[in-house]
Order: sequence, then C-alpha cells, then structure tokens
Amino acid sequence: MVARATGVRLCGGEFIGFVDADDLVEPSMFSRMVCQLQADNSDIAICGVSYLLENGAQAKKHFRFKKDCVIENGLAQFAGRNLGSAYLCNKLYRRRVIFDASSFNIGVRLDLGEDILINFCAFARAQSVSILAEVLYKYRQNPNGSTGAASNAEAFANLFLAYCLCLKYLPKSATDLVEYVDMYFSVQFNFRCYQIASASELEPHRERIATGLRLLSDVRPEAVLCLMTALKRRGGADVVVGDFFRKVFR
Repeated sequence: MVARATGVRLCGGEFIGFVDADDLVEPSMFSRMVCQLQADNSDIAICGVSYLLENGAQAKKHFRFKKDCVIENGLAQFAGRNLGSAYLCNKLYRRRVIFDASSFNIGVRLDLGEDILINFCAFARAQSVSILAEVLYKYRQNPNGSTGAASNAEAFANLFLAYCLCLKYLPKSATDLVEYVDMYFSVQFNFRCYQIASASELEPHRERIATGLRLLSDVRPEAVLCLMTALKRRGGADVVVGDFFRKVFR
C-alpha cells in the first residue's frame, strides 16, 4: 500500500486509475472511461473484466454488465456485491473521491483487503457511478501472487484487519455506513479461501488480529459479536474463530 499511496500523492490529474503490472488493458479503456465520467458527471466508472490464465491464454470466465447506465446508490450496490469484484483495476475514479483513501499511510502492511478498503472509502464519497457494458480490462490469474499464495489463515487475518480499518477510516458522514460494511464482509468472510479448521492456524497471525481488535475497541467494540454471528461456516469454523477471539481477550 505504501507504493500505491506514494504514486497517488505524486499524480496531479483529475482522474486516478490502477493497473496491475502483469495485466492488460484495451487501448481505448481509459479514454472510454474518462469520456463516460465527463458525460455523466459521475465520480467512478466501472467496466467489465476478462481473465487470462497464467500463460496468457484467455480464460472462459469473464464479468460484464448488461448495459451502460448511471447509478446513484453506488455504496449500497458495492456493499451488496452488485458491481462485480472489489478490484481497483477495472475502475476509474475522480481524484476527489479516492485521493484521501488511497494516499494515506494506515501504519500496517495490508497484503489482502486493500482494494476493499479503498473502494469503500471511494464509494462512500461518490455521488454517482457510471457503468460500462464493455469488457476493457484483462486480469491475469496468478496462483503465486499475494492473493493466491496466502494460506486461509493468513487471508482471514488480513481480511479481518481490512474490516477493522474500514470501520476506522470510512467517512463519518456516510449514512448507514456500518450496515454496509457488515453486509459486505459477512459474505466475504464465508468464502472458502478464508475457512480454517483449527484455531492453531491463526496463532502465527495473532499480532495482526490483535491489531484489528485494538482498532475495533476504539471505533466499534460491539463489532466482535457481529463478526462471530456472521461467521457461520461449514465444519464449525465459527466456533474455531470464536475460541480464538476469546484467547486474544484473555
């Protein structure tokens, strides 16, 4: 996040976008998105995504919207997972809605969950969002990347910290903000890649989880109960996580 924040602070344009180093974009992607943002006077533009295999071949799956449109309830739609993934890379932002979120130093390394945190901050500030039906971004699937290489326990610890940071840094003026954050993460935590079978798997990540709990104690202590209620995974993993939280509080 430090490199990304440094880049954002150095840029001076009205619009800010992000591209992963091993991905591809259509030549018209950014001009198309800038034109749409200007035409709609919106704050965020989102396009469809296709996927590349590690060897560069086109994967069968892709994500696209049915039609071009403008929405005014972007935060609710994002939290309800109606806008595709939380990637930054298939979006273009007006500087005013993303600069603060993407340029600050949160003080900890967040290997997973950065995009979720920044997007929540941006959508909370956005007045409207332009949806583009075109598939303009090509995302390369890399099993050795930070997302693919992380263990379930590491992924869980990072996502938990991202949840806590969302509650800390989101603009206080956004209405129903906490409910939207809970809505999004209650689903995310139950993805298979975050499931763990034993509390011992979380021990190497104890410090990261404790950092998140300290944040929650400042901004929303009752969120621990909300999380434990939401974590209803197969195999009783909700009990595993609950036991771990109780150990941390000792």
